[in-house]
Amino acid sequence: PTAFFLFAKDRRPAIKQAQPEAKVTDVAKILGEEWRNLADNSKLKYQQEAHRLKKIYDQDKAKFEARQNK
Repeated sequence: PTAFFLFAKDRRPAIKQAQPEAKVTDVAKILGEEWRNLADNSKLKYQQEAHRLKKIYDQDKAKFEARQNK
């Protein structure tokens, strides 16, 4: 997942609790606005986690492809 999707996973429950009547599109707009306004240093933890997960994915993918080529 991207840094934004990790952020959205954290924030979505609070938004839904505060606005239970909000539609999926409304929640997405709120999440997008919050992400745009989030300070870079606050985004950093999500970016680092996305990078860590991407490395794991790349390693797993390489292992899978190596098995397929045998």
